Amino acid sequence: MKPNLFYDPDPMNAPYMLCSECGGECYEMSVMYTWAKKRRGVWEDAPICVSCFEELFSELSPDEKAELVGSRKIIVGGS
Repeated sequence: MKPNLFYDPDPMNAPYMLCSECGGECYEMSVMYTWAKKRRGVWEDAPICVSCFEELFSELSPDEKAELVGSRKIIVGGS
C-alpha cells in the first residue's frame, strides 16, 4: 500500500483517519466511532478507534452506560 502524504479529515474522502485519543491511523474500511470530547470549551464528536472506544466505554459508570442506551434506573422496593 502506497503511503498517503496528505491527511483529509473528511471521512468520505480520506484514505485514513487519525484516532483522536491514541493518534493511531485507521485505514479505508476500518471501523471508527465518535466520542464527545470538549475542545477549546466546545463539545464535538471526535473519531476514535475501536480499542479506544472500548477503553473509554469501560471507564463509564453503570448509570452513565444506562443513560447512553436509554435505560432508566429502578430501585427494588423503592417508593
